[in-house]
Amino acid sequence: YPFVTRIPQTRSPDCPVLFALNRDLAGPMALEVELGGFGALTVAGATVLRHDDLNAANSRDMPDRVAPVALAGVAVTAGRATATLPPASWSVIRLAPISAG
Repeated sequence: YPFVTRIPQTRSPDCPVLFALNRDLAGPMALEVELGGFGALTVAGATVLRHDDLNAANSRDMPDRVAPVALAGVAVTAGRATATLPPASWSVIRLAPISAG
């Protein structure tokens, strides 16, 4: 897929939020985002929405069949965010400034 050259501004310019989609139905996707201009950041939270059954849906009897879960392995190092996105998934990665003191 093509490189994204600009991340739209979020609610706070100091706390970027990344929304990422892996459209590949079979394999994971490596995500790398250069975070120049934001200063030192850390991962404030990361979640992923996916299900092995692409036809799965929530219902009255199973309201949490498809629900966000923690996305493991997200890191920010040397001004770059990295993660591995599971197949057929939507991910949200929240970043925050590293507090001094």
